[in-house]
Amino acid sequence: VIKAIVACRGIQYMVARPSLDSDSAYAWRIWVLIVMVVLSVSWTFAQVVPFFVDLTNVVGACMTPAGNWILPIILYIRCFSDSATKGHGISVAEWCVIALELSISIVLTVAGTYVAGDQILQNWHTYGGPFGCHCEDMWNTCECSATHAGMEELCLAPGAGAGLAR
Repeated sequence: VIKAIVACRGIQYMVARPSLDSDSAYAWRIWVLIVMVVLSVSWTFAQVVPFFVDLTNVVGACMTPAGNWILPIILYIRCFSDSATKGHGISVAEWCVIALELSISIVLTVAGTYVAGDQILQNWHTYGGPFGCHCEDMWNTCECSATHAGMEELCLAPGAGAGLAR
């Protein structure tokens, strides 16, 4: 939610900068329009990709080590290289720790991406098409939700099982 608010605020900054800090009705209409567009695009993307959870696993495996380990290390090294105190650099012990952390982050990135990609390949035959009912135990059909409360009687009836229960 916080990331979406920041993204929407950035979009508002780009498209309607004068309304950014205004509390007028016009500014609120712009804000609501931007939020609704972002929400609609997000929902559509989540529905189009039939393996959305697995896709987020791939993105997380690729980006998390880079953002949480590699980037801070680069910034730390850059801070020391730009420092006015040139005599106080990074010690040999710190370089060893930095090398270890970079090695771990590279292993996590490669292994995590491999595992997430392999999971997509193993489950490829189970993914449906875009906007398809993937029987996530939430649909009002006998094929998907025969064990849900209230569906037992409907799904036991002759002819039940294809399409909507009612």
